[in-house]
Amino acid sequence: MEKWVKRPMRFFKDTYYMLWRETKAFFRWKEWIIADLFGSLMWFIGFIIVWRAILAGGFTEFGGLTRENYIPFLLSGSLLAQLMFTAFGWGALNTFLHEKNMRTIQYLLISPMNKYSIAAGKIIIPIIRTGMINVVIVSVASAFFGFVFKGSILLVFLVYLIAFIGFFALSLIIASLTLWREGFGDASWVLGEALTVFSGTMYPIQILPSGIREISMMLPTTRSVLALREILVFGKGLDGIMGHLAYLSAFAIVSMALAVKTFKFVQKKAMLVGI
Repeated sequence: MEKWVKRPMRFFKDTYYMLWRETKAFFRWKEWIIADLFGSLMWFIGFIIVWRAILAGGFTEFGGLTRENYIPFLLSGSLLAQLMFTAFGWGALNTFLHEKNMRTIQYLLISPMNKYSIAAGKIIIPIIRTGMINVVIVSVASAFFGFVFKGSILLVFLVYLIAFIGFFALSLIIASLTLWREGFGDASWVLGEALTVFSGTMYPIQILPSGIREISMMLPTTRSVLALREILVFGKGLDGIMGHLAYLSAFAIVSMALAVKTFKFVQKKAMLVGI
């Protein structure tokens, strides 16, 4: 019993240590905060301008997007896209690669620290950055573009949580493989861009060709976007998104199991042949 108590306590303690270490490193360059906020905000506003031009040309309705709901439609995709960028952008690529480049990863791997705390502690700062970006985007959408929150904010957080677990698991898989072969780091960016394009973050997935659309519906990112839209655009409750939540939950469990196995494989290989 004592063993099962100590392990979680050690994990949280070591995660706190990594978080404190990453926080100090992050605030050395405060310009990152400005770049995060304004870069993502301009990306969101850019899509609003594009869709306003389309609407001005006589567009009325397609795939659930209409003249009346296009702001929450775009907002739901934008919020999810920021989460994807966190998982498959800096979150995945830098989890272990930076430590490898700084030649400190060897010491972390042989230290008594819980090894999963390394990834957990490092990913918290990107999550906070994503949260800040999304708060700003929602605030601007509410203040200047007439966005009115529809649906349950608790359901939005639930979708975010389950989606992030699955995304973080994929991030951990990529980060672990990057520790073994640095070229896998580029796959993180490619994967993130592909998921952004084929998940319908800023347009209805019905616009995709039929074959690609079927593949798109199998992606957890697409299911996350659709779940958020059911809440923010159509005001649906738990019953209305239960299918999406079940899919995302199953994906998160399977992905996390694969992430643990991948990390153990890479750690063992690193100890045998070096990194």
